[in-house]
Amino acid sequence: MVNAIDRDIHQHANIFNLTIEEFFMNSDIVEGKWKQMKGSIQKKWGDITDDDFDRINGSRERFVGVLQEKYGKTKDEAKKEIDAYLDARH
Repeated sequence: MVNAIDRDIHQHANIFNLTIEEFFMNSDIVEGKWKQMKGSIQKKWGDITDDDFDRINGSRERFVGVLQEKYGKTKDEAKKEIDAYLDARH
């Protein structure tokens, strides 16, 4: 059984497309990036609220779900938008 901490680690690693090893090597960077991304995410997707952002909490799947809810996107459309957004930030 995966505990809550392991699940959170996987979710945070997944949103940045990192392996678990990379996540641990870059955990400070990942946490910093997630906090920095809040403003640009809310600028790009203005309907995402602070509560939504807290609910997403670094989870790619929850981010996809919020885009689906707020913008009527399909799962694939939401994933592609997130991928394009993350690619543009690199």
